Amino acid sequence: MRLDKFLKVSRVIKRRTVANEACDNGRVSINGRPAKAGTQVKPGDVVTVEFAGGSTKFEILAVEENVKKANATEMYRIITSFVLAVFIVFGTIVGFTGCNKEAETRLGSSYVMTVGDTKVYDEQFCYLFSQTAEKIAGVDYTPDWLRENMDDVIEAAEKYAFDVAALYNSGVESGFELTEEELYMLKNKISDTLLYNLEINQNKDIKTNDEMCLYLTGMNVQEYVRFAVFTETADKYAEHLSADYAPSEQEQMDYYTNNKENFKACNIGMIYISEKSKAEEAFNLLKNEIYPFDIVAKGWSEDEAVLDNSGVITVTKTTDNLPAKVVKWVFSQESSTDSYEMIHVENLGWYILKFNEVLAYENCEELKKEVFETMKEEMISDKIDVYEYDFDRDKASKAVDAFLEDRKI
Repeated sequence: MRLDKFLKVSRVIKRRTVANEACDNGRVSINGRPAKAGTQVKPGDVVTVEFAGGSTKFEILAVEENVKKANATEMYRIITSFVLAVFIVFGTIVGFTGCNKEAETRLGSSYVMTVGDTKVYDEQFCYLFSQTAEKIAGVDYTPDWLRENMDDVIEAAEKYAFDVAALYNSGVESGFELTEEELYMLKNKISDTLLYNLEINQNKDIKTNDEMCLYLTGMNVQEYVRFAVFTETADKYAEHLSADYAPSEQEQMDYYTNNKENFKACNIGMIYISEKSKAEEAFNLLKNEIYPFDIVAKGWSEDEAVLDNSGVITVTKTTDNLPAKVVKWVFSQESSTDSYEMIHVENLGWYILKFNEVLAYENCEELKKEVFETMKEEMISDKIDVYEYDFDRDKASKAVDAFLEDRKI
């Protein structure tokens, strides 16, 4: 697993973009050596993350693709954490006082959606919109991509916002509001993120927690705390609903068979190279059969995430760490071939690809996980109460336009 993905899945750093930034700024090391976002991690590795005011060192105990929030801490063992001690003592004071009166008046100003009695405010929807755009686009995310796909992203963000609000409502009605301890821990996490980002963004004219929070999320601290309580409560209730969900292997197989058009997994060889001349040289080595694929992959590929498997990876329809052009090519193939394809992705580089095979459901763990997660999502949706619902799309579009303009996107 890539380092940035481990940091996100384990929730050491909650957002993958922040994890990437930490790696790019030399604030993460593995076994005492600076590490890149794409560095592969394994159990036994000792990772150090430098935060504002201190650092956290931990040993990786397990590497898992999908982990429930409650079990995330089982993936690692804290060795030392000066940061933890600082924020337990000072987190609430540093992170959640000093919001100026002007910022406080923003709280609850305007909303674009109602689900039952719950309102989704403009700034909350814009934040969900940005998360949705990142998820759909993956590595293809650019301002141009966003402008071209604006309507689709708003539609997807509408569904996302509704699901979160409905889960929140059902969770509150079922007694799953955050406890005082959970609320305290949540505030400390937010404080941690703000302090860290204040330090790494020292070149920007951002001095206070509110300014940093507005810069990162489009919300001031009070607004973001309210939003975080909203989403954490929804997550808590979703985890409760799915805690004992265990469809049989036959049920999962039947679901896959009945929805086969929505699922596909392929095995491919991939070599990523950032420079055109080097990519062409590697491509010619393969095309002229001078070296086999695994040798060229180990000698030329710059994507450390695939080198442990000699450049061979599995791609499914939910793979989010490959460019859309690459994924589109993969799923246009139907059978094994001895030929190679070289695809250029603007602002990223060159991908040399070899299609190996379409994987059968029975032999593909990634596909089984995808089927299970889809079944679980449908089960959760079926268990959520039905609420009266209203969405002002025009107002949401204007709010998003203002949000993007403010960020010069």
